[in-house]
Amino acid sequence: MPPGHSPTGARAGGVLDPRASSGRTARTDGPALGLVLAAALTYGGVNHYRLAHYYPLEFDLAIFTQGLHALSRLETPFVTVRGMHLFGEHATFVHVLLAPLEGLLGPLLGPHLLPLVQTVILAASGLLLFRVARGALPPLEARLVLAAYLLYPALQHTWLEYYEPVNLAIPCLIGAYAAIREGRDGRALAWSLLALVTIENLALSVAALGVYAAVRGRRRLGAGLVLGAAVYVVVLLRAVFPALEPGGYVYAGRLYGDFATDLTGAIVYLARPDHLGERLATPANGAYLLGLLVPVAFLPLLAPGVLALAMQLPLNMVSSWPYAHEIRYHYVAPVIPFVFLALVRVLEKTRGSGGRKVALAALGAGVLAGQVLFASPWLVPREGQRWWRGLSVDAAERLHVSALLARIPADATVSAHYRFLPHLARRPRLYMFPNLGPTTPDVVLVDLDRAEADDGERAVLARLREGCGEVARTPRRTVLLACPAEGGRIVTPARGGESTSPPGYR
Repeated sequence: MPPGHSPTGARAGGVLDPRASSGRTARTDGPALGLVLAAALTYGGVNHYRLAHYYPLEFDLAIFTQGLHALSRLETPFVTVRGMHLFGEHATFVHVLLAPLEGLLGPLLGPHLLPLVQTVILAASGLLLFRVARGALPPLEARLVLAAYLLYPALQHTWLEYYEPVNLAIPCLIGAYAAIREGRDGRALAWSLLALVTIENLALSVAALGVYAAVRGRRRLGAGLVLGAAVYVVVLLRAVFPALEPGGYVYAGRLYGDFATDLTGAIVYLARPDHLGERLATPANGAYLLGLLVPVAFLPLLAPGVLALAMQLPLNMVSSWPYAHEIRYHYVAPVIPFVFLALVRVLEKTRGSGGRKVALAALGAGVLAGQVLFASPWLVPREGQRWWRGLSVDAAERLHVSALLARIPADATVSAHYRFLPHLARRPRLYMFPNLGPTTPDVVLVDLDRAEADDGERAVLARLREGCGEVARTPRRTVLLACPAEGGRIVTPARGGESTSPPGYR
């Protein structure tokens, strides 16, 4: 019998086994389902509205859409908008699993497919978390945990990034943790493997889950997860990335670029307590931790054994990449599940004690404070961050830009400002302006206000105007140029080889 299991199956390592619980599960709990549905409609709705009305923050979405489209057609997924192989940038092999969905629904949903996939997956993560919470807590408390999760500012921010493959790992980490506690080794392995193929960063989280499994007596599972994650990283760094991208792993410098020249040097540097302390004790990390812990009233700190599974947290805190130190970006995604699994553990441990009501009251206050201090400005506008343009302006923008896009042939080579890229990504040649590709593109789509405000973009646009003709423009000064132009008709010139697009806003 696995450790932590009682003969009746009433508890599994201190957490009620949902199969034996007399309470309602996530699939039958109406309030829980309502909370998840409301979050999915709100966050998913914001994403789809902004996408349909050509708001920015869509560069990564274009990368993954172009790569996924190539995979669905059994073509090499070279992403021209990024200038590299899809799997040469990140090990997002989960897109192989999504390729059939792209082939089936991609032509119908266009750029909305991957944001929809993300919404469904993140909604499922809420149901999985509720399942864990309901196994350990009374219904009302489990719903409070679910509400706190769905309102968690870090989750809001990463959900509203349209689509990031690392977000698909969130339910996998919750599922793997629950399966380990329930003694279901096969299920824990399956969830861990799914997490592993979302992106290479998750290897550290999977290894941490392996250590957790070993500590709970699941030694074979634990050794398999730790060893598997380590071998996977070695294969990626030594074989996969070097084969697909000259120079190997392109994001190594983001981890240690400002304090070391290679991974060995970074480990040696951080092994000194004074160096590690300097990397951790920064104002940016202080704000980062407040953003993570204030919305849950610091309660997860009372379950350090579970919170320690969030191994991405210290990695983010020592990283050279500034975005890794903020809750506003998807780098926080692997941390989120363990914050709430630790929260569940804390509430479970205080059950029947005088501190239970204090903890629940603190959690409620934390949720409110989190919305005031850290919620996404797309949901809670703040001074200087009111980004909505207004319904009438949005309607006109959608009408006019859609008309321009409709004039671009499906096989045309295009260079465009990044807010238009996801709508053009299902084509073999796409570049982010001012990068024009190896030859003059067939079509250029730019915002004049933006291009004219940047010296580099203004110079490229001036050169284009010497040989390209303006086909049309919108009232908000988005211009469609055809190169060359004959009476406004777009003519396709000969194509050349590939080029490397700029890194973008990542």
